[in-house]
Amino acid sequence: MSKVKAEYIWIDGYSPTANLRSKTKIVDGPINELNQFQNGDLMDPALNKQLAIIVIVL
Repeated sequence: MSKVKAEYIWIDGYSPTANLRSKTKIVDGPINELNQFQNGDLMDPALNKQLAIIVIVL
C-alpha cells in the first residue's frame, strides 16, 4: 500500500490578524474520498477554524 501526505490547512481565529496554520499527516493511500479519514486524523475540533481545506499529495 502506498503512502500519501495529507495536509489540513486553516485560517485561525487569532485577532487582530488571522494566521494560516496547517497540520500534516502521512496516511495509507490511495485516498479516494475525504470520508476515508477517521474523525480526528487531521481535524481538531478544539481549534477555532474559520475556513479549512485538506490537500492530498500523491
